[in-house]
Amino acid sequence: MTTVTPSTSSVRANTPPSGVIDENGCFNERQQDVRTKLDCIIHKQQELKNWKEEKTVAVLSIIGDSNPYLPNEAIKMQLKIGLLELTKAKNIWIIIEEKCTAVRQIVGEVIEGYSENSKSRVLLKDKKFDLMKVQSMNEQENTSFQLNGSDIENCIKEHMKIPLVIIVVGGEENSFETAMMNLKRKIPVLVLDGSGKTANFICKGYKICMQKNSEKENVFSNIFKSKMMEAAKKLYGLNDKKGNTQLINAEKLASQLQEGLEDNIKSMHVYSVNESTYTLDRTIQDILFTLLCTEGKKEEELTDDILHFVDLWNRPDVAEREIFNLEKHEVFEKLQDKLGEKQSCLSKLFANALKFNRIDLVRQVLEYILDETQYKKFLDHSLEDLYENDGGFGGYVFRKFTKKELRQNNIVEQINVAVKKTLGRRSKGIFEEGDKTNNVEIDDIFKHLFIWAVFMNREDLAMLFWKKEDNDYICSALYASSLAQMLALNSGEEAFMDEKAALLESSRNYQDLAYNVMTELYCMHKQYALQLLVTEVKRYNSTTIFEITEKFVMKKFMGHFACQTKMNQIWRGRISEDTSTIKAIFCAVILIPILLTNTVRLDKTDARRKNEVTPLEMSATNEQEKKTNGTCTLKQCAEKWPSWMRKIWYFYTSPMIKCFGSFVSY
Repeated sequence: MTTVTPSTSSVRANTPPSGVIDENGCFNERQQDVRTKLDCIIHKQQELKNWKEEKTVAVLSIIGDSNPYLPNEAIKMQLKIGLLELTKAKNIWIIIEEKCTAVRQIVGEVIEGYSENSKSRVLLKDKKFDLMKVQSMNEQENTSFQLNGSDIENCIKEHMKIPLVIIVVGGEENSFETAMMNLKRKIPVLVLDGSGKTANFICKGYKICMQKNSEKENVFSNIFKSKMMEAAKKLYGLNDKKGNTQLINAEKLASQLQEGLEDNIKSMHVYSVNESTYTLDRTIQDILFTLLCTEGKKEEELTDDILHFVDLWNRPDVAEREIFNLEKHEVFEKLQDKLGEKQSCLSKLFANALKFNRIDLVRQVLEYILDETQYKKFLDHSLEDLYENDGGFGGYVFRKFTKKELRQNNIVEQINVAVKKTLGRRSKGIFEEGDKTNNVEIDDIFKHLFIWAVFMNREDLAMLFWKKEDNDYICSALYASSLAQMLALNSGEEAFMDEKAALLESSRNYQDLAYNVMTELYCMHKQYALQLLVTEVKRYNSTTIFEITEKFVMKKFMGHFACQTKMNQIWRGRISEDTSTIKAIFCAVILIPILLTNTVRLDKTDARRKNEVTPLEMSATNEQEKKTNGTCTLKQCAEKWPSWMRKIWYFYTSPMIKCFGSFVSY
């Protein structure tokens, strides 16, 4: 962390990104009053179009840490991890005191080693020179401006209306007084238990209060004060003082803590370093959430604020507790028609959940928002953005295949082009192209989301949308496997080797999924499973499962017992299963018709004859049948022959015998 020598003259500053403090013109005059400066900031920021998205999310003021080190590595590590998570692409201000050497080191490591996209700022309170040093997370230079350090937190809270949390890490008596002063202002105070004197002293009093509350006893009795006086003497070393001074100081500290907790215990929060189930960043997020849910808000406004909070911090647990549960049915019922509105908080939540692969949030929306027309409206206004603005390999391939000349086409046409180029020649578009004003068909909404998830290699999301399919589960999984496989082949550059490995792994997982579904289907309904392998699937360009597995060489699926059984049936044609290959070849060689009648089976019902798929049927097309000019085809004529003639015909037209004949003649 670079340092700056304080100066009494104004310092020129680079203009930071929009939505954060603009030091140039706001803080370059040392005589400006702090309130005027903050009013200036407000005026500058309110001119932004996207004020709610650009403004500072929260201010964390860290006090204490009078020692040059924290007592143990666990606290240092948890503090560092908590700050890393909080500042991840969020605009957060962190205020620390100049004397907080260990905290400054931790924050410095956060700045140096993390997130180029972060908009956060670090402010150092320098009491010696009465300056605030500001360092950008993204900029190398530091800027200085004068500010009243003793009242900066209150000014930010009152003027900026930004959520403020005081974090106590260790500290001496002056840190305790600062914490109690902010507690009286009803500013949330978070204390790290075990981090040092002040923090330990406050935590001890807080725990006594919580214990007495649970036992329904008088919290602030004489016992509380006497215990806290003893704790003050021990923690602050007051036993070393002479006379009544130690009693006066210890009593003063105990009285201040009692007064603060008695009036504002709800604003006091404690985090233990031994906490294994909850992290520091989530604890701070919960405090920010309590500040969000203030009284007096309208229900619709509060719901939007909760959705914005959930989206900002990725908190599906809050969404489930506050919105997506049966007890809150009135809330999510009102949200049913909000998903289709582009600027609604629910629409933004769902879009970001897809972009950032937030599985739990997507699952909650799918479970409680049931109106498919809302999903169609959502895709109409957001599907193109999901493809175009994805920063991963899938987005790169999509933009590469749908060059500028195709961008004027609707999104369905662009997806078809991208899929065709990915799967190679002779591939067809996967979707029926609608008109330019109505791009997405309502029957394809989850298919669109499924293909997008596969294209962007969001395997868990793809599984969610795959389960929403009404049918064609096996074909969908195999199609996803082929798409992921071909995307991996397109990632030939060294920069995408990790993406290639991930796509190949996803391709194998999709194929395994199809294999498992076929296993269950074959056990439940053998004949249906066999017929499904050669049935054309209209939703996937009238292709068959066999065609997909053959084209993309899916060896594992082709090795399934059902596939082998069906291929064996096709290979043998009408030759009965109990006839060995050697016997069939012997019969073909000796040319004795009477022997052939015992080796060929015939269907006894019209229904079976209609559903049976033979090599002749697979090779014949409707166009070929229409060219017979009213005469019946050879196959149709064969159905009218006597049974012994039909057996001979079926025997010599079976693929096995035809292959043998071709081999011998060659």
